[in-house]
Amino acid sequence: MKLQFWGTAAAEGIPGIFCGCEICSKARAEGGRFVRARSQTMIDGDLLIDFGPDTYSNSVKYGYDLSKLGNLLVTHSHMDHLYAYELFNRQPGYCHNTRCEALNIYGSGGVRKALFADTQNKVQSLFDSGKIAFHTLEEYVPATIGEYTVIPVPANHGTEQPFVYIIEKHGKCIFYMTDSNRFTDEINERIASLGKKFDVVVYDCTFGTADTVAAGTAPGHMAIPVINIVRNQFRQLGLYKPGAIEIIDHFSHNGENVSYDALEPLAEKEGLITAYDGLVIEF
Repeated sequence: MKLQFWGTAAAEGIPGIFCGCEICSKARAEGGRFVRARSQTMIDGDLLIDFGPDTYSNSVKYGYDLSKLGNLLVTHSHMDHLYAYELFNRQPGYCHNTRCEALNIYGSGGVRKALFADTQNKVQSLFDSGKIAFHTLEEYVPATIGEYTVIPVPANHGTEQPFVYIIEKHGKCIFYMTDSNRFTDEINERIASLGKKFDVVVYDCTFGTADTVAAGTAPGHMAIPVINIVRNQFRQLGLYKPGAIEIIDHFSHNGENVSYDALEPLAEKEGLITAYDGLVIEF
């Protein structure tokens, strides 16, 4: 399987569009890995995770023809993960020669509800014309999406029915867990009961190295101290394959040590790969 990280930032991006903080100013000056679009990941060129406001520019940057995209997996309804108005560009007369007539969108009932609410129900015309289709996923119930088996897990995040996803293909397994804080013991036990072992885990690391555990802050997101708690829980449950690849993703300029040059060596000491826009992981 091949992961390509199209965007690795939280809602504001880095640099934040209106922000002049030290981290954002450095990103503007340095460019490259310091600049982060909103969170989005492509798997194998045929399954896109999330559809935020940077989707168009990301597709151009990475040379991907969105007319051939058939499957979109949405984690939750926040605008940086589901920018619904962009879907109107799939209406008749706006796009031609699409390789996939319908864009199949997969997500929770909460995502479907937000999709209609955010567009004042105007999106119905896209369903009626067959340009998009929505498939409602249920927690812990495996769904077949092309060659993938996807298992939704309830995320610890502040929207209606947010999901993180276990994604399998040809014996390989990813646990993609942005945006979420750590799980309850009940959810951890339910994950373990699925009998899956992960080749790759992508962790939310919105707040970098901040000790959000001690501060009691950052509901719905994580930082490296919390990630290490999660990792220990997962190890005890036997969820990792030997040599599992562990990646941190989804960074906010409001975190600590989130500039790429500051975070990467600190993460490396913990055995974590720091994602950046354009990073490719093949396994």
